[in-house]
Order: sequence, then structure tokens, then C-alpha cells
Amino acid sequence: MMHGPAAADNTQSEEFQQSIESMKEEVIAAARTGTAAHVVEENLFRRLLGVGHQLMEHFFGLQGTGDIGETAKLADGLTIKLLPDLHNRKLVTIFGTHRLQRHVYGSREGQAIDLVPLDTRLQLPETEYSYFYQGLSQEMAVEMPYSKVRDLMRKIFPGSVSVDTLETANRHTGEHVLSFRESQPVPATETEGAILVTSADGKGIPMRHERDVLRVEDLKSKRGPKPGRKRMATVGSVYTVDPFVRKPEDILEALFHDPASVKPAGEKRPEPKNKDVFANLTRDDGAGNEITATDLTMKEIAKQAGLRNPADAKVHVMLQDGQPSLWEAAKRHLPVGTPYVEVLDLIHVMGYLWKAAAMFGRTGWQQLEFMKAYALRVLQGGIRKVVGSLRQSASRRGFSKQQTEKLEKICNYFLKNRHRMKYDEYLAAGYPIASGVIEGACRHYVKDRMERAGMRWSMDGAQAMLNVRSIALNGKWEQFIKFRIQKETEKNHPHHSVVQAVEWPLAA
Repeated sequence: MMHGPAAADNTQSEEFQQSIESMKEEVIAAARTGTAAHVVEENLFRRLLGVGHQLMEHFFGLQGTGDIGETAKLADGLTIKLLPDLHNRKLVTIFGTHRLQRHVYGSREGQAIDLVPLDTRLQLPETEYSYFYQGLSQEMAVEMPYSKVRDLMRKIFPGSVSVDTLETANRHTGEHVLSFRESQPVPATETEGAILVTSADGKGIPMRHERDVLRVEDLKSKRGPKPGRKRMATVGSVYTVDPFVRKPEDILEALFHDPASVKPAGEKRPEPKNKDVFANLTRDDGAGNEITATDLTMKEIAKQAGLRNPADAKVHVMLQDGQPSLWEAAKRHLPVGTPYVEVLDLIHVMGYLWKAAAMFGRTGWQQLEFMKAYALRVLQGGIRKVVGSLRQSASRRGFSKQQTEKLEKICNYFLKNRHRMKYDEYLAAGYPIASGVIEGACRHYVKDRMERAGMRWSMDGAQAMLNVRSIALNGKWEQFIKFRIQKETEKNHPHHSVVQAVEWPLAA
């Protein structure tokens, strides 16, 4: 007669075989009755999850309770002993809920537990949700609201998870992002482009009140953003790209091309390489000092620029809008003497020209012609001529004082940034002149996930989501998940070597 693990294996094998045979019979019956394919598909999926639960239960059963002897010696020489009572824990996997009974070790009863051999051997997480379950739910959470993730996880897998649990898991996951970023190697030279492009921009995130309660003052009718409702996140991007030489007329055609007409085929635009996006909210440095979101992001930009362009072999193009704080932060954080070309985002310039066109009463095709004429002058590097022409036209039309003040704001914006508007030179050198990458990052990275109807974030929750979402957007999710599990295993199971040295007998 067979006893022990082999007998248990045979029993389990029979049970699994019966489950498979039962599913095969179900499929045959469905075929005879003409059951809809989607019904069969769902039934099989549910049954397979059940088989998975059986197999996981068998797996845990074979591990036993983690009794590795009356005593065990830790790496520091401390001898710990087997405590008398078994400790239970819950573990939720994609197959359902499991209850594990484990032996524990400590110096004496009533004191902190020093070792749980079964948890250590299986590298179990600190929470009751398996790492695989957490990874799947968090990969969903970076794209959709927590409530939607909760509903989908409940719909797809047995068991349930709450919104609070998902949010807490996101914060814990986010704790590892900065150290993961530090661990990443510099992109290989052969995978990089000749131009290093860096950008930063701000995007507001709706915040909860400190007590997360609607205050009476918020119901008052006020102009402008209500205080405390939004916090500005500063988004940064770093990538390299190869030169793409163009003429001002090429850009004009791209800006004003009639979408109804067929666009002529042109040279393929080089793709950004090794793009990295990240974002920060203003936070405390741990010593009671507040560091602004802009400084945190620009500090990271400067660090990456130094790593990816150590000998200044690449042309460094800093491409941003006209926000002074961003340019000032760049000067503070980039090492003195670091060469970089400041480029004012062309799309923001076009926005100012639209305002000017409206001030001169241009509408419809007249506005387009006005824009084309002035845009071409801007692209040809004639910003002083543009300003002079705008002022002369205003004088001829007899602008009022209020109109003149508005126009002067536009003219002064151009003059203040004219050293960043040498577009004729930039185009001839093949530099990018529009910050589509950072604009897209602000929209997709922040707005599409964090500004949906009714959303309100805590500071910690918002920063955690920004951190974790950046990993997904940068295409490093699988690498990061492995890194996170490794770091948490090192922290939660420091005595792994003790358990590893034991010859672990499978349970009968």
C-alpha cells in the first residue's frame, strides 16, 4: 500500500483528472445542444479557476506548516525556538482565498515573532493579497479608477478587493519607484539619438481637503480656481532624437494643412528614443524643508542630462513654454557651464498669435491668413519684425488703452523670449521646436487618469499614482514588479538563508 506524499499526489491527480473529464463532458453536452460559444467560454473559465484553486491548495498542502525543528539559529547567532501555537494567515490569489497554518519561531512566547519559515520559503507578501494579484490590479489601476478596478477584479476572479485596499497597495507599490529609477542603467550609446531633449510643464491635480469634507466656503461663487482645490504637479520628460532638418515653409504646411486634403508624403520624422517621463508634487524633504515640484523635477532632469550626456557630446535642447519658473529652475540645477539650447515651444507662440489675430478683428479665412503671414515671419526668425508690425497695425487702427495693454503683453512675451525663438536656426540644425512629448505627457499622464469627474486626491496618494503610472508609461512595468518583489522579500524575510539551508520535506 502506498503512503506519504506519493499517495497524496495520486489522490490529487485523480481529483484533477475528474475535473478535466467533467469539463470535457460539459463541452460535449454543450456541442450537442448548441450552447452559445460565449456561454461555454465563460463556464470553462470559471471551472479552470476552480482547478487552479485546487492546485494551489495542493501546493500549499505539500509545503506543510513550516516546522524546521525545535530550534533554529539566525545569521547573527541568535537561537530561536519553535513556539507551540500554529498561526493562521489569509492569502488571496487570482484563484480565490487560501488559509495557511504556519509554525513560527521566536526567542520566547509573547515576544515578537522572529521567523515564519513557510512565509519565508514561499516569499509571501506582507499583505493578504498575492504579488501576482497585486501586480494585475495595479496595472489596471494606473489606467482606470480604483472603483472600476475593484469591479473588474471581482468580475474576473473569485474573492473581492476594496477601493481602500487598492489605494493602499498603490502607495506601497509607489514606495519602490525612486529606488527602481536609481537602479536603472544609462541607455546604451547605440540606442540613443544625437540630440538630448528635456522639457518640463505643470498640470493641476484636484486635491481633497485636509478633512476631506466639503466646506461651506466652497459653495460661494468666486472667480478663478478655488484655493486648495488643485495642486500643481510638474511633469518632466527626457529623451533623445536624431536631427530632422526642415524649412519654415514645411512647418507652416504642417500647421495649416487642410485635414480634408491629401497630405503629401514626406520624410519620416525620427522617433524619440529612450523616453522617460516623471512628475512631482511639492513635498517635504524629511527634514522639515519644503521642496517645490518644479525644483524636484528639474533636479531629476539635470541628473539625467548629466548621465545621458556626460561629455556634452550631444546637443542639449531644453524645450518648454514661457513659464519663468521653469527656466529659472533649469539655471539653478544644471551645472554651471553646461551648454544647452533654450527653445520656446512653437505651439505656445501660435496661441499668442491667435490672440493677436482676434484683437485685430480677424475671423474665419482672414484669421487664417493673418496667422500664416505672422507664423512664417516667426519661423524665419523675424520676431522683432513681428512685434514692430503688430504695434504699427495697432497704432493705425487707433487701439484703445485697454486694447494696447493687451497687445503689449503679447509683444513683451515675444521680446522677452526672443533668444528662445531662433526657429530658422533650430530648423536648419534639425532641432525639435514643439513640445508635443511633454504636452502629451501632461494630458495622458496626469489629466487622463487623475482629473476624471469627481476625483480628489490626497498628497501621498497623488504622488504614489504619479510614480507608479510613470513606470507603466515608460514601458518598464515587468522589470519594476520583479524589482519590487525582490526588495520587499529582502525586507520581510531577512532570514531567507536560514530556511534555504534546511532540507525541506514535503508534507504527507
